[in-house]
Amino acid sequence: MKWLPIIIVLSVFLLDQGSKLLVVKNLTLIDHNIVDSEKYRVQVIGDYVRLKYVENKGMAFGFLSDASEVVRILVFTSLTIIAIGVVIYYFMNVQKDKILVKSSFALILGGAVGNLSDKLFGAITFHQELKLLYAKVVDFIDVGINDMRWPTFNVADIAITLGVFLLLYLILTNKEEEIFSTAKKEA
Repeated sequence: MKWLPIIIVLSVFLLDQGSKLLVVKNLTLIDHNIVDSEKYRVQVIGDYVRLKYVENKGMAFGFLSDASEVVRILVFTSLTIIAIGVVIYYFMNVQKDKILVKSSFALILGGAVGNLSDKLFGAITFHQELKLLYAKVVDFIDVGINDMRWPTFNVADIAITLGVFLLLYLILTNKEEEIFSTAKKEA
C-alpha cells in the first residue's frame, strides 16, 4: 500500500500526457479567434460530451489568458510549484494508515505535474520544437448541453478535481487530528 500514491501520481501523469499527445496528433487545433466549426469536434456522447483540441493560455477557466506570456509563465509556474510544495508537505504529514487521504493528495499532485509539464515542456512534448516555457495547456474534453458548456478541460483537471473533492469529504467526515500526524502523537 505504501507504493499506491506513487502509482497514482505516475498513472495520472502518464494518462494525462498520453491523452494529450493523442489529441494533438489526431485533432485539429481550434483557434477561437478564427473558427470553432463542428468539423473540428468529435462527438463522444451526442452533443453532451465532445472532444475538441484547444490550448488554454491561462489558468483555470482561462484566468490570465490575456496576460503576457512572461506573466503567465511566472504566475502559473510559481503558483503550481507552491501548490505542489503544499501538497507534498501535507502528504508527508498524513498518518501512514490514511491511504485515502494520501491517494487524494496523489491525484492532486499527478494532475498538477501534468499541467505544469504542458506549460514548461509542451512545445517539446507535443510539437517537437526545441523550446522551453510553452505557456499553454492542452485541453480537449468539452461537456455541456447546447450552448451551456463547461470550460474545456483535460485528464489532469479531472484528477485534481477528484483529489480535492475526496480530500474535502475525508476532512469533513473526520477530525483533522485523526488525519494528520502531529509532533505530540509521534513523541
